[in-house]
Amino acid sequence: MVGQPATFAGEAFPRSYGLGGATITFKTGEGDTILTPTQTKADGSYSVTGSIIPFQVPALARPIQVDNVIAHYAGDSNHMPAEATAHLKS
Repeated sequence: MVGQPATFAGEAFPRSYGLGGATITFKTGEGDTILTPTQTKADGSYSVTGSIIPFQVPALARPIQVDNVIAHYAGDSNHMPAEATAHLKS
């Protein structure tokens, strides 16, 4: 999966919440943004497609392997923040 296009999908909220249009961001376990943010659909689901590739940290001589992707919802005045982690196979 690492380096290959993949779709990350989930349900940010139960369908009964009807919370569409919430922004979901994606980061690595180290906090680096790796996929384009997306919006939830009216049913609370989301999906984004992209490639997860190792990235270079200037202070290190080798690329950092991405082991997981964290989907994050920042919350709003009525809803608490939430996140979910997907562990990747290389």
